[in-house]
Amino acid sequence: MSSLSDFIAKITPGAIQGYKDYGILPSVTIAQAIVESSKDGVPGASNIAVLTNNLFGVTGKGPAGSYTTSDGRTFKKYNSITESILDHNKVVGTLDYYKGISYAPDYQSSTSILQSGGYAGKSTTYAATLNGVIKANNLTSIDNSLSNSVQVDPGTGTISINNGSGTINVRGGAKAPAGTQFIQTTDGSGINTLRPGETPTPSYWGETGLENLNPFHGVMGDVAKLATKVLFIIAGILVGYLAIKYLLGGSE
Repeated sequence: MSSLSDFIAKITPGAIQGYKDYGILPSVTIAQAIVESSKDGVPGASNIAVLTNNLFGVTGKGPAGSYTTSDGRTFKKYNSITESILDHNKVVGTLDYYKGISYAPDYQSSTSILQSGGYAGKSTTYAATLNGVIKANNLTSIDNSLSNSVQVDPGTGTISINNGSGTINVRGGAKAPAGTQFIQTTDGSGINTLRPGETPTPSYWGETGLENLNPFHGVMGDVAKLATKVLFIIAGILVGYLAIKYLLGGSE
């Protein structure tokens, strides 16, 4: 019988992979697994979880087959707990019921979307239950361990940067500049959006905590690039002048 801390440690790698693949915060995935797989207060001890590696009670036929209970319910079987987590995150991250949960800025937004989308039926306390589990076990520390990670939502093209204190989203298919992981934020801790054609403000460089900054980025970057071109032109003219002067001098 594993303890709660052992269970969290066991499923954390899968929860992190689920975030990388589908944008569901690890804290939310882990809280759901604790709530849905527990028996007599022990996470992962429910009959379905033990017999099928199915932590979330997902019905249907799974990668390892299915399991039918005495009352006729059929649950997916998985080859591993991680496989269960990834399948769950794929479903949650792609269904319209939970639109907005992928790369959501914080766990409160995620749990609210799950509840309003009917994940737990008509329950009006599901979000609060998950929030309580997340707080009690400091699961946001796992989210924050992904600090400075850059994720791209394959469905929308949205680039999200988790900077440890919030997620900065680049919407509308905007691209991060080559050679940099820096996206504008106005206060260093909240959420801001950068749309196509917008330029990060130089005065806010570094507020995300990202170190890989591109010096040729933003307004000052444009000035730097122009200055570099001018210098190359001047250098070219100077070299040409000296070459002509040398040739003329040699012909005298």
